[in-house]
Amino acid sequence: EKYDYRMLTRALRSLYHRDQLLNGIPPSTFNIPSVDETKARIWIKLEWEALRKAITSEGEERQLAIRDALIFRGSIRETYPKESDFLNRFETYEGLATFTYMKLTSGSREEYLEALFNNLDNITGYQSYARSYGFVHGALYATLLDDMGYDFSTIKSDTVDLGLLVKDLYSIELPTVCRDVAGSLAFNYDIDRIREDEDHRAADIKDRLNKQVSIYTEKPVVFF
Repeated sequence: EKYDYRMLTRALRSLYHRDQLLNGIPPSTFNIPSVDETKARIWIKLEWEALRKAITSEGEERQLAIRDALIFRGSIRETYPKESDFLNRFETYEGLATFTYMKLTSGSREEYLEALFNNLDNITGYQSYARSYGFVHGALYATLLDDMGYDFSTIKSDTVDLGLLVKDLYSIELPTVCRDVAGSLAFNYDIDRIREDEDHRAADIKDRLNKQVSIYTEKPVVFF
């Protein structure tokens, strides 16, 4: 059953990419190293926490969580302005495909959300987001768009900003400079745990690097 599901979802993903191609969105692969910098990963994780809250809440609570997510989103784009187009393309190309195959293989909203958040939890634990973050990031925003009945067939370009679509659809107002307020909002989304996780990641990377280097600089080496 696990393999049947895997084959089905990959087939649906490929079919969606084919549909994108027919609508002027060419095949793409992504590798965005900047999202692996600690400050970028922190903004992304905060955005994910706010999006999870937005998707699972209603009314004013949902509006506030969407606003917070968009402020964290704005913060990373203010920090890495040259990367914004690549981030948008990654989220649109792979994120919408992820949303589509999970939506079509789920029998209920509960089943869909379980698949979505399992995907999110899996990617959150990755050592690198450079090639992976957009798959779930775009799906999270697509979920909010879908809840408002958004017509995804109107998307004819991979330069679309899904966050901007959500902002307009939910009538969210944002500060002129998102980073001015993002720091204070972070305390509502377990920022201490996120920083601790990133410290552990940095330590793990350093440890693995030291082990690799020590093979050639400290341990016995045989030359042929």
